[in-house]
Amino acid sequence: MKTIAVALMAVMAITSAQSQVFEGETTGEQRAGAWSSFMIARQGDVRFRAYTFNDNLGLIVDVFPPSCLASISFAAPYSAPASSDAPASMIPGALRIDLGAVYSISTTTGAVSMGDTLVILTLNQTPEFGSILTEMTNGQMLRARFDVQGYGGAYKSFPLNGFATSLQRITGVCKQVADSAGHGAGKRTKPSERSSSSAL
Repeated sequence: MKTIAVALMAVMAITSAQSQVFEGETTGEQRAGAWSSFMIARQGDVRFRAYTFNDNLGLIVDVFPPSCLASISFAAPYSAPASSDAPASMIPGALRIDLGAVYSISTTTGAVSMGDTLVILTLNQTPEFGSILTEMTNGQMLRARFDVQGYGGAYKSFPLNGFATSLQRITGVCKQVADSAGHGAGKRTKPSERSSSSAL
């Protein structure tokens, strides 16, 4: 947990803009406002991604074929490869879109292996997931707070201009892929059922 906390707090302190944060082979990238959308594949795992970032922290929305359910996560790169392993952990926090409701949320970090270059914080299942996603499509700014143990609250804001277009694109392409494969696509307003969390 300490390794992850230090990495997250270091990211929050970075002020210079950085390039996009993602892993895997990407194809078909298009930009809409502050967001990019593309297909990403890695070791047989294929998903359609909408992505933006502020400084060095990425905000990711993925949809997964064949269900085409959506997920939300954050990508925080390390300033140097992880020097040790760290178990998965949970970080509570909150989300707010514009001047709307404050949503209490929690994220789960994946287990970190020595040499990893980033940590993924996945938004856990919440009954308010659909409301969050809908507000994001209509909003201008998403504000996130991460309550990192021993460090207090860490805050970050992400622009939402272009998000609705990017989400519509990746959801539409995902459904086309699912239909061509003979699968029915699910609604995008629920988190992924792949695991107990809503993303990666």
